Amino acid sequence: MAGSYRHITDGDNNFKGIELISDLGDAYEALEECWHIINILSGGDKQKIADAHLEYVRRTGGNVEYVKSEDYWGRGGVSEKIYTCPTCGSNDGKGCTDRCND
Repeated sequence: MAGSYRHITDGDNNFKGIELISDLGDAYEALEECWHIINILSGGDKQKIADAHLEYVRRTGGNVEYVKSEDYWGRGGVSEKIYTCPTCGSNDGKGCTDRCND
């Protein structure tokens, strides 16, 4: 494989850039492999992926509030609990209903 996770990381697992990615085909292969790795590690859990994304934005000094907004995600925006509340089952993207206030 000409483009892979190992092509964009060093021996210590740090991101090293794209110097070994020579064309869009390599870039596509590297992104596809990273996508599969993320899904395997998260077990496909969208909440885990969203939480990791928000943590990445926090660590890199990004605009966390924008990342949680409707402008970023579309359809209603998100909160820290973006999918389903374990207490009341709310999943409208606006947080919990009044019955549990989680």
